[in-house]
Amino acid sequence: MWGILLLASPFILSREGQVLRIKNELAAVSTAFGQEKADEISHSAGLAYKSLFIDTGYLSEKSKFYSRPMTPAESKLDGVMARPTTAFSNATNGYLTALSVNVYGLLLRWGIITHWMLFILPFVVAAFLDGFVTRKVKFAEFGFISPMAYSLSMHFIVFLLFFPLLYLVVPLPVTPYFMPGWAICLGFPLIFMISNTQRLFNG
Repeated sequence: MWGILLLASPFILSREGQVLRIKNELAAVSTAFGQEKADEISHSAGLAYKSLFIDTGYLSEKSKFYSRPMTPAESKLDGVMARPTTAFSNATNGYLTALSVNVYGLLLRWGIITHWMLFILPFVVAAFLDGFVTRKVKFAEFGFISPMAYSLSMHFIVFLLFFPLLYLVVPLPVTPYFMPGWAICLGFPLIFMISNTQRLFNG
């Protein structure tokens, strides 16, 4: 599903629309983290994009292919198939360009995720410890351990873990505050899951 959404994104949002989305997200990142951090994230995404599409010669070779002069054989063929060939070439060229822009947006969002992780990980660790302490208290007081609460919490956590992957490729504007909101939604079921984990051996 993730791969399909990545490949389908140029059909959902044009190259121009994706460029506008990235500009808006960069402005939002600047507001959230400050201009210096926004420039750092943008620079890192730009370096990764350069290594994928520029240093490899992908964009330059694609440009040469579409701009090179035609051979006599190609000119003869072009006289027969001018319209369908031109339409297909333009559509393919536009799709690949839009896809490369979307990959830059993916790299930018990856930078946002990794930056937020510095703040999210302590919260996740705290939620884990809270659930572990609550579990110890339940066992000490012979409290009720709910297998249903454990199962539901675990399935909800698995469901939530998909959202950062979806965030990377969704071709729509998303606030950079998505990650802390996601972490808060993850914290509560994590506490319930740990606190309702059955005793394993002497654990």
